[in-house]
Order: sequence, then C-alpha cells, then structure tokens
Amino acid sequence: MKGTISRCLLEMVDEKLGTETSAKIVEKSGVTSGNLLRMSLSDIPDSDFLQLFGATLEVTGLSKEAACDLFGEYWCCTYAPKYYSFVVEKFSNAKDMILGMDKVHTQLTATIKNARPPHFEYIWKSEQELEVTYISERGLIDVYVGLARGVGKLFKENLSVNKLSEDKVTIVFG
Repeated sequence: MKGTISRCLLEMVDEKLGTETSAKIVEKSGVTSGNLLRMSLSDIPDSDFLQLFGATLEVTGLSKEAACDLFGEYWCCTYAPKYYSFVVEKFSNAKDMILGMDKVHTQLTATIKNARPPHFEYIWKSEQELEVTYISERGLIDVYVGLARGVGKLFKENLSVNKLSEDKVTIVFG
C-alpha cells in the first residue's frame, strides 16, 4: 500500500483531533518509527495502515463509518489537492473523478515495486446510479465509501453512496 495513505490519516488526526491524539494512535498501533518516516515516500506493509486505522477507532471512539467519512473528506478536500493537485485538476466533477480513479491508480503506482492498487469496475444502473465493484484483497471498501463521499464534497455535489456488499457500492449522482 502506498504509505501516503497512512501519512494522510495521521495528518488528518493531527489537524482535526490534535497532535496528542495522533501520538496516542501511533503508540497504540505499534507501527515502528522507521515505517512512519517512510510513509510518504514508498510502499509500506498493509498491516501498518490497518494497525493505525484500528488504533484511530480505539483512541478516538469514532465508528468505522465516521472515521472513513472523515478520512475520505480530508483526503479529497485537503490532502489530495495539496499533494496530488496534478490529479485533482484533471477532473471537473465528481462523476468524472470517480470514473477516472482506476486509471489514476494504475498510472500512479506503475513505478512502485509490488504495488497492488485497488481497481474498479463500473455498471450504470440508470442515468444517475452507478454500481462500483471494488477489486482488492485489502477489504477496505468502507474507506472507498468515505472517499467517494469525499469526492462529492470536493466538487460540492450531492452524492448518495451506499455499500451493497464487501465489494460493491452504489453511487447516485445529483
């Protein structure tokens, strides 16, 4: 997993909940300081993110859904525009960004050894309803739901994002 995901989580906690809270999360997670330093630069073990995310839930008392929504909004509205503006600027609306993420993941991880980005398949159920199949062995569909909701907030569009199963989501635009 790209370490930038974990770095974003910790930056979000610092900004939204305070540096004391993020220090408690790091301590509770057991993630080593060496791995924390590498986070923004390379691929890290999936377990590092999962440990940090689990510790975030424990320390903050946030539900999984609330934490995923907070993370998704922070990634889309703060972190990605700051560090990945070249990606964000390619899109002018939520629909195009959501439909473009499979290609973006493939392009951004092409040079990362052993990268296994999630992939997405799309089926239009109606003019406004999109069914997304999340393809990843990581099982982070709840994070995807939060990110999709965050895309709506980024573009100030009303999206309804609902998890259907551990690999399917519906997104209703407008």
